Amino acid sequence: MGYTMYFSLGQSMQYLAEIDHVLIYTAIILSAILHFARHLGWVKVIFSFLLSIVLVLVDAPYMLAETILPPDKNPQIITVFLCSTFISLAILTFCSRRFRTFDRIFISGIALSILITGLIFHYALVQTVLPKWSKDAAWGRSYLVSLEAEELYSQCESTGLGCWLLDRDSIDELPIAIRMQVQGVHEFYINSALTSSFGFGFGAFNDLSEDGVAVVLYYADPGEPPRVISDGKTGIRIHSTIRDLFYLLSSIAHAVWLFGGLLLLSFHKQKLKRRLF
Repeated sequence: MGYTMYFSLGQSMQYLAEIDHVLIYTAIILSAILHFARHLGWVKVIFSFLLSIVLVLVDAPYMLAETILPPDKNPQIITVFLCSTFISLAILTFCSRRFRTFDRIFISGIALSILITGLIFHYALVQTVLPKWSKDAAWGRSYLVSLEAEELYSQCESTGLGCWLLDRDSIDELPIAIRMQVQGVHEFYINSALTSSFGFGFGAFNDLSEDGVAVVLYYADPGEPPRVISDGKTGIRIHSTIRDLFYLLSSIAHAVWLFGGLLLLSFHKQKLKRRLF
């Protein structure tokens, strides 16, 4: 039952992520439309919303990211780039009063608010809370660093951890997402010739790579081979919690900006129309 509840919650959060992307792409498409149309109507809004749903359902942003970006880059770069591009174009348009309209200003404000809100949540959760939480969780496995090699491997196998001693295990045996981060730390340790214990805890969160999500502890005592301890279960739990919270907050905020902004725009246009007539 517990697994079923967790699975259902995970599915719900996946839907939230898709809803959030629909909201973002609706704002982007509306901004794009208003580069060619001076005014906005509900037909254009509905068209933008439906087109966004189709784009998200067919994973168009991810397909575009796979085509343009290197494999290790976050596909969300495409979304941020598109949003930033159309907002920048809108600002350039506003420089001329000839092209400036109330609808264009309003929709650009909505898109800018959505972009800024997403970036704030990303900074607060993904770039601040996630690394700190991961570091603390990685150091939670520090009780293993004092074990002898055979006991270390035995403990790791029984608890589902990944453990490597970098004298008998090659660094190339590490999962690629972990290896990319461990390699720099390992080179620093080797080149520094430290005479005291050295440890570094971090999170690897490449969810597009197999075994790419984990909290990792790199630890070395003088004269001893460095040890790498990877905890995938804890990494997945932390990553899922932050990701779900990010999309929950983002989808709520973006829905308020988009639908609240559109309703406010409609209200002002109706009010202006009554004044004219």
